[in-house]
Amino acid sequence: MHFKSTANQFRFYSLREQLSSAASQIRKQIAAEMIKIAQEEVELARRQYENAKLDSTIGYEASNHYYYRPLDLVEKVLNCRDVIDQLQKLHGMNAR
Repeated sequence: MHFKSTANQFRFYSLREQLSSAASQIRKQIAAEMIKIAQEEVELARRQYENAKLDSTIGYEASNHYYYRPLDLVEKVLNCRDVIDQLQKLHGMNAR
């Protein structure tokens, strides 16, 4: 899950860069892909949350001193939902 999330973040940032300079006719497509990634991140965070609740050592990544704490994952879901809502509003898309 961690590596999938890392790949999603890289792809999202790449699309965000493209969005800022894209022609108007393809911005909606780029935004739709960004929304899809954010939705996948919501699902990954929910799965990581369940794992973190069961065993706190699962969420520890030693080389970067990074933890997946349950509350951090809840915040991630809220942030992803906010990103989804903003992209939908900016690009005239239907809400969830």
